[in-house]
Amino acid sequence: MQKRCLITFLCAAAAPALYAEPLNNTQFTGYFRSTLGLSAGSHMEAFQAPGAAAKYRLGNEADTVLEAALDHRFTPGANAPANSYLQGVFMTSAYAGIGNAADLQFDDVAQAYVKMARYFGDFDLWAGRRYYQRKAVDINDYFWLNTVQNAHIGAGLEDLSVGPGKFDLAVVNYEDAGVKSTLDATQTGTLHSRLVDIRYRDIKLADGFRLNAWIGLAQRPEDKVLGFKARSGQGAALWLDTNIGKSSNELAVFSRQGIAIGGKPIREDSIGTGYDLKKAKVFEVHDAYSLDLDTYNLQFLVLHHTESTGIDGQKGDTITWQSLGVRPSFYLSNLSSLAVELGHDQVKNELTDKNGSVDKATLALNLLKEKNVGARPSLRLFVTKAKWSEDFKGLVASSTYGDKTEGWSSGVQTEVWW
Repeated sequence: MQKRCLITFLCAAAAPALYAEPLNNTQFTGYFRSTLGLSAGSHMEAFQAPGAAAKYRLGNEADTVLEAALDHRFTPGANAPANSYLQGVFMTSAYAGIGNAADLQFDDVAQAYVKMARYFGDFDLWAGRRYYQRKAVDINDYFWLNTVQNAHIGAGLEDLSVGPGKFDLAVVNYEDAGVKSTLDATQTGTLHSRLVDIRYRDIKLADGFRLNAWIGLAQRPEDKVLGFKARSGQGAALWLDTNIGKSSNELAVFSRQGIAIGGKPIREDSIGTGYDLKKAKVFEVHDAYSLDLDTYNLQFLVLHHTESTGIDGQKGDTITWQSLGVRPSFYLSNLSSLAVELGHDQVKNELTDKNGSVDKATLALNLLKEKNVGARPSLRLFVTKAKWSEDFKGLVASSTYGDKTEGWSSGVQTEVWW
């Protein structure tokens, strides 16, 4: 796979030779985050409610992440269409949790794709693996719409002007390798599935208000060797982006069913109790707000999420996750700020008959390059305190606080992108 992706990228990089007087531009881009911390004299723990899809991230990221990419673009000569260019991207990534430093190695092709922008009209064509229009909430690093990342390969049409908005269409293929056969436990194989991702976005309702929509159609053919039946699923989302002055807000609602409940296709055995993919469904509504002023910045999230697996556990088949978090950050100077993050995650899990919450508070001193909520590079000194319900004893930060219902961590974190 890596050889094929590298060949694709090199072909895109070599393409300028086909055109007269091309304009070349190659960039080395990437992202790096690492934390040095401890909890109760041991390795640093992260505090996340069991059953929640994310955790509040400030002073709560016990890991190292590194992404490195080459992004090559060229613009052909005068005979080419206006504003057209060809882009080739190759990115590799590495990840390791604290205590697993040996796992930090570049063994994943995160992105490898080619894009032809404005060659055949007022739209782009692309093919390969990529981070495709990911939607995420920053305060808890929650990617709520992320259909193409880690897929085998995809292709699509993007940024086509239709009426008041932009139209995007992508077809994505997934390969789930090493799946055990349900007919013969000694046999493994690769399960295939696909997704059609349709978006209509940037519909201007008024100054600063834009409406966006997504529809996903997923399908998995029958695999008689592995014993998996044909399954399908679908999902739909609406979100309103608001940008007024120095504030921004995302109000989103989505529903997904069947094999598409994770956004991208999942298997019946993706969780311990399993899914009935004829009945499984997910619903969510959230509001994420950000404000960046000269004296302080603010992030806020409120979220309600329910997931039904279709298979009853001890009390039913539904997991309900509710979340509320806020992070004000006060600028001490042009190069420093003091941040406080308060996060509350409530989870009611009918499968395990567990009902409880995780409350987390972090105080952090940030050294920044400028006054901006997203300013990087940054260096943070932090201390975090967390408490959780009795029902979650042994399920939160269990290697250090397995017999407790509270814990702490402290350390230093650096984060940079370029």
